[in-house]
Amino acid sequence: MVFVRGEGEAVVVWEVGRCNARDEEWGLRWGVQGPQKSWGRRAQVEKWETAKLDGSVMEASETTGQAVRTVYSAPLSDLRGGQVYTYEVTLSSISRARHSFPWLGPTRSSSRRPPETLNIACVADNQFNLRTFHRLLMRLVRSSRSLSFRHAPPAFPRERPHLVLHAGDNVQNPHNLAQWQTDFWDPLTSRTLPFPLGSEVPVLLARGNHDWDETGRNEYVGGLPSRTEWEQHLGFASSPDAEAAKAEGRRGTYYAFSPHARVRFLVLDSNLPTLEEQKAQEEWLEWELGRGSWKGASLRVAVVHTPPWIEWWDARAWKEGGEWAWCVLSLYVRERLVPLLVASHCSLVLSGHSHAYSRGFLPASLLRPYTSAVDAVNSTTLPPLARAAALERSWTKTARARREGVIEHSGIVSIVFGGAGGTLDTERVEDWGVFEGGKWSERRGKHHSGWMVLHLAGDDGAQPYDAVLREREKTGWEKRGEWVYEMDAGEGCDARKQVTDVLEWRVVDEDGAERDRMWIRGKGCLHV
Repeated sequence: MVFVRGEGEAVVVWEVGRCNARDEEWGLRWGVQGPQKSWGRRAQVEKWETAKLDGSVMEASETTGQAVRTVYSAPLSDLRGGQVYTYEVTLSSISRARHSFPWLGPTRSSSRRPPETLNIACVADNQFNLRTFHRLLMRLVRSSRSLSFRHAPPAFPRERPHLVLHAGDNVQNPHNLAQWQTDFWDPLTSRTLPFPLGSEVPVLLARGNHDWDETGRNEYVGGLPSRTEWEQHLGFASSPDAEAAKAEGRRGTYYAFSPHARVRFLVLDSNLPTLEEQKAQEEWLEWELGRGSWKGASLRVAVVHTPPWIEWWDARAWKEGGEWAWCVLSLYVRERLVPLLVASHCSLVLSGHSHAYSRGFLPASLLRPYTSAVDAVNSTTLPPLARAAALERSWTKTARARREGVIEHSGIVSIVFGGAGGTLDTERVEDWGVFEGGKWSERRGKHHSGWMVLHLAGDDGAQPYDAVLREREKTGWEKRGEWVYEMDAGEGCDARKQVTDVLEWRVVDEDGAERDRMWIRGKGCLHV
């Protein structure tokens, strides 16, 4: 499988069972695919590079000491956006597996860039339910045929996602080795899929409470993510303080990634158990939010497994089983992380954890009461006026909102989509007033997955999404609550260099029915 490690960095991971081969006999070579649009075993590579391998014995025989399970990982670096890469796993220089994958990222072309459409498949919380997860993946891959690939990078394959975003809880227990094979790897690489999804589409992974590894090793997902630029910023090689900071962040699974020059993802860790580790993440986050890659982005997305506000759960487990504590544990996300994100014009927060679909909007004017450690311990401690203002939803009642379904308001969209297999949560245990209600009741009670489609303008200002929004106007957006959110762009730029990009979000349930759709429109600056 292929996992995103950070900006321009990936890692290929594979497992070997009982085998007499020595570690040094295994290898991985990789390179940029040639101009021919062949794929996998038929792909031509311009120049092969040899990756450095790391092998970890996960299980050994009690009688012979021979390895029963060994996991190998091979990091790849300096990957360029818009390119297709081919990699080959070898044993004694003989090919054992060969796959190709597209890589998203800022391009280095000096020519004028055309409009682009990037399609990202989104899942969370498959946990132990491998059958449902596999069925959802089948639906997801098939539904990709309904997406537009007209403006996809020319080297990329058609009718495939360009990235898989997983918001955590990919297994139930990270130390149960069999679960990694049966519940996560097998569904993503199954031969019953039209293609081996996990082997040929990079996975952008956040860690959940069920798959977070307190040892920090994370062998089955390629180890810890990379924060190379942050380490360079701290000067780890020369500063004792920097070495201490590195130790404090040693288990943190947070990192940054740009699938496009005007789109920035921050993957955050909601599982850090110590104040020192939490502080290390917050310092990194403040640094990231001040960088040009964030400030210059038109679309800014944070991915964190535990949502800031939890509403749906199993009522008995919540009240009698002590799982109400998640409301307190999620306080770290809403008190420490959300204010930083909102102040820096984050467009969207994606989460899992709760196995029910929810979408809501928090205006910046309600940020303080909704993120306070005093006022927001749970939904019953909210100031009545703040909750009343959230329920009143004045931002949906402006003239433009009524006429066009466009919300022009400073704030943040929050989506919870933990429906890829875990037991569904169908009972409301908190009522924050943030999420849509009423007509949304019919959208719960189904396992689901999502599509994030990024419609990115070209250097000449050409927009690839106009037809999509025009079609929305014909199909009764009012009845379905399909809002278009126009977010505060933050720092501006010369009007001649400003373009509008759109993030389109769709949710499809296990039966193939579309359950939700919305758009976020953001203004960004051309990188010339």
